[in-house]
Amino acid sequence: MTQLDDGLLLNARSFELALRFALRARPNMMANAKTAGFNSLGLEPGDVDTLDQIATTGDSQMSDIASGLRVDPSTATQAVERLVQKGLVTRRSEPNDKRVTLVSFTAAGLEVLTEARERRTALATRLLARFSQEDQETIGRLWPMLADAISAELATEDNT
Repeated sequence: MTQLDDGLLLNARSFELALRFALRARPNMMANAKTAGFNSLGLEPGDVDTLDQIATTGDSQMSDIASGLRVDPSTATQAVERLVQKGLVTRRSEPNDKRVTLVSFTAAGLEVLTEARERRTALATRLLARFSQEDQETIGRLWPMLADAISAELATEDNT
């Protein structure tokens, strides 16, 4: 290995450890939110992800939701059904093609999504506040690039 490769490997190992820790912490953050009364509807992380995906695409077809979440269509259907049962989204047939189901927010769904986003922003703010201004700017610049790289990697895996 070259010196550059050694540095890349060392950084990759450090990053992988941090990523594993962050992924393990996510369910605990949701549990803490439930305990604090935020999650009186009993939402799971996947439910909030589904709300986020619907917000990204607007009135959404089930296939778009599944694709955006990178899950099997039956998994997306189950997630949407949980949200329908909680009154956060509605389903209706596409007017021009009755075979297509569209999913839309209810007022309660938009309120829950807004609250979830505000809580995530508050958490991100608390985390970033631990870093210098320069490091905050670096993280703010690099994190979206990392998210894009992860998305591209997942797309590559989906196509193999």
